Amino acid sequence: VQVHVGNLVVQMARDAVAARIGGEVLRLPVSYKDTVEACKHLACIAPTKEMVDAAYEQSSQDGRLVFRGLVRTREDTEKMTTLDFTQKFNMGIERQLREKPHSAMIAGPWKYWILHPRIVETGAVNYGGFDDSGKPIQTVGGRHDATHFDYSQLFQPVLRTAFLDGRPIDLLDHYVNIGLPKEYVDAYRWRQGDAS
Repeated sequence: VQVHVGNLVVQMARDAVAARIGGEVLRLPVSYKDTVEACKHLACIAPTKEMVDAAYEQSSQDGRLVFRGLVRTREDTEKMTTLDFTQKFNMGIERQLREKPHSAMIAGPWKYWILHPRIVETGAVNYGGFDDSGKPIQTVGGRHDATHFDYSQLFQPVLRTAFLDGRPIDLLDHYVNIGLPKEYVDAYRWRQGDAS
């Protein structure tokens, strides 16, 4: 789906990436490390905060979807990486979609791994999951490293090819030009220094 971010137009997956598990289609959690590896194969890249915000605003035109966390007790913290929590989280998203069908972009009820200058702190940055008022429940956060994953961290990639003022560009180059750390952007290349 095309998402307009100022004078930049990106193409973002309509929904989070899912897989069939035991006959059930589930949006699956990923680590930031897994995000980078998957993006190399798909010619994609993680979004920026601005892209997530724009996708959320666009999706909200169909009816606002919200983040519904599952951690209520200390014991729940131990279940954050389980299939049970992944299934429950998906059921909550599907329930919202039945109440507010989305014609195009689906965004808001999960967290994203994003590219942001804070990535230099721990090697990964997460953001998003929007509440009833439209505010992110996770502001730009550097608490988790690149191997962390839990039921709420999903994968909704952006194609590397985008349009800036109507001209096609490679988002890897654009990200470096807007000041994102080059070594973290270059990690999305198939081989270091590869232009493809």
